[in-house]
Amino acid sequence: MITIKTLNTVQRELNENKEFVQSAEYCVIEPGLSGFYQDEIIKHKHLLIYLSRENLNSVNLLPHCCM
Repeated sequence: MITIKTLNTVQRELNENKEFVQSAEYCVIEPGLSGFYQDEIIKHKHLLIYLSRENLNSVNLLPHCCM
């Protein structure tokens, strides 16, 4: 059975994770089976939606800085 978390729960988990750097946008380095594309820029909200169904370790991201 798939467990779906609320976005607030996912955000709280990210806030508690001291190894994860939060950003407004992220660059997908290794998409795995996520449905994202390599080098795709995703918004924080899209990451939260993805993480409500999947684990953070299932995709590799880097914070993306836009000026």
